[in-house]
Amino acid sequence: MSVVSKKWPPTSIRLQAFTESRTKELEKLGFTVIDNVFGQEFIKNLREEICFLHATGELRNNRTYYSPAKTSTVSNGGVSFSFSVSKPHILEAEPPFSQHAEFLSFFHSYSTSHLLPLLNERLGYLYLDSIDLKIQFNEGKGGCFPLHVDTSQQVSNRQLTMLLYLNEGWSKEDGGSFRLYPFPYQPVDVPPLADRVVMFHSMEMVHRVLPSNKPRYCVTLWLKGSRVTEKTDLTWLRGIKEIQFLLNPLNRIPLTKLLYAQEWAKSIGEAFGGIEDENQNKTEINGLLHKHREEVAFIEARLGASLVNFVRKSLPLGHCDNFQTHCSFLSDLKGYED
Repeated sequence: MSVVSKKWPPTSIRLQAFTESRTKELEKLGFTVIDNVFGQEFIKNLREEICFLHATGELRNNRTYYSPAKTSTVSNGGVSFSFSVSKPHILEAEPPFSQHAEFLSFFHSYSTSHLLPLLNERLGYLYLDSIDLKIQFNEGKGGCFPLHVDTSQQVSNRQLTMLLYLNEGWSKEDGGSFRLYPFPYQPVDVPPLADRVVMFHSMEMVHRVLPSNKPRYCVTLWLKGSRVTEKTDLTWLRGIKEIQFLLNPLNRIPLTKLLYAQEWAKSIGEAFGGIEDENQNKTEINGLLHKHREEVAFIEARLGASLVNFVRKSLPLGHCDNFQTHCSFLSDLKGYED
């Protein structure tokens, strides 16, 4: 497989697209979407390198790790988990790459030397100090991810997640959108268009990838910081008296699980092939669904019937003017390519 000709070094990168308004949006909503940062030729080179690494067998099946445990049964990055489950059709790899990955290696080093200092100027309280990189190839065929958050304080010091999409000519029929759950508002679907960046708080933002109908390429950066703190600023919501209790960032993940309990369970079946898939461990997948139901029942018990009924009847809030004022992606009506 030939790799496209490369212009070195890349000259199309526009870090100025990471404006102060985008970082403020990240603080207020927990996410931001930025287009046209790296240039289409650079994006094409990244995609071709992933294709080459896939063709030469360097990508491995994605595994999702569950339930941090005191007793080591599965280990990932020095943290022990109860078990892990493989996702069908999702392949990935991390550095170092053996060959033909000059642009991927450059992207990693450039992000560390240029993007990290820029974000530290704007989000200094995170004390960002290093970046992890992962490449991902979704074969299509319904490949997807369930609802989840990327990490927690008990697992890692990853503070921000940055996704860079590499998909040309993406249409609505292709599926594979990235869905964010900016609780208490409705979900936001972001098509994975080439040279589109999505950035969000790794410990707070619930998200998923919808089933993809054709091959889908992505590079993920996790920006790590030495200080763990609650990040998303929801003070602009204080005028809405009915959701005062939602302002605590620690409540948003369990309340999202409560509100989207059925979708959460369905996404587990979609992502891991369902319990009838012979390629999966049925006991583990049943365990995931059982664990989810137990967590929802625990949240219901802690909140009480009246608060549970309020959440389910009153939420999520629509994308009203108040939300769109702070969400440039929706206010600009960015969607699929023509």
